Amino acid sequence: MTVASDREAFARVVTALGPYLDVLVFAGGWAHRLYELHQLSNPIDFEPLATEDADLVAPLRLEVRAEPLAQCLKAAGFTEEFRGDDTPPISRYHLGEEGIGLYVEFLAPLIGSPTTRTGAPRDTTVVGGVTAQTLRYVDLLLEEPWTVQLSERFGFPVVVEGVQIRIPNPASFIAQKLLVLEQRTPEKRPKDLLYVHDTLVLFSGQLAALQTSWRSVSGKQHPNVVKGLQARIDARFDTVDDLIRSACRIATESGRPSPPTPERFAAVCKIAARTVFALGG
Repeated sequence: MTVASDREAFARVVTALGPYLDVLVFAGGWAHRLYELHQLSNPIDFEPLATEDADLVAPLRLEVRAEPLAQCLKAAGFTEEFRGDDTPPISRYHLGEEGIGLYVEFLAPLIGSPTTRTGAPRDTTVVGGVTAQTLRYVDLLLEEPWTVQLSERFGFPVVVEGVQIRIPNPASFIAQKLLVLEQRTPEKRPKDLLYVHDTLVLFSGQLAALQTSWRSVSGKQHPNVVKGLQARIDARFDTVDDLIRSACRIATESGRPSPPTPERFAAVCKIAARTVFALGG
């Protein structure tokens, strides 16, 4: 999809889910792209990474409102499909030809054991009338979310000009990316790591604000989550490896005027992340 058409498609998602915008959080690649619209972000000389999937994080106790989430999307022209062997299967909603146009999926926090008492995996759950994939650390994305406004001026032809949508605060976004990085498939890790780098660059002038957000979020987390994050930051950015090189290659191939070198990439991430997450040393 072109830049214009994918923003139009995203605007249709936002309009369709209007009754739920106060409880849903737009995550993943679209959250990263939308950070550029936040008043605390720095101007950048490159286009944020594009993505065709719109991940929405829903709280576990999301009740159906006037219409279920699925009906809201189908009424707006999205096609429903189910994927995976889970019970129930994950819901996915396509706009456009399958495999080409934007698609919507829902995520929900995995709290407690990953299996039921009978040993069955707890990979999915029903929220608001759709089946969401349950993932560890997704709850971080629901804590202290930020908001951005969409408008025609930014290429989003929404029905309500200036409509506000919720995105994860950048500290939670970065923390969640780092905590699950090693569980992601190998082909997705370089892009996820580039999301971390680029988000830190976008808010490099506001690291204190990100640290404030993280202090509020981390106080609600188990101490092991905070310790695990520190260990991952130290291990990930202390040395340059093939994953960092691959992330830099993506930045270069996207046509950026000044793509980071692997050494600068690692240094920026380490220094900025240690500031955001208040790590001494």
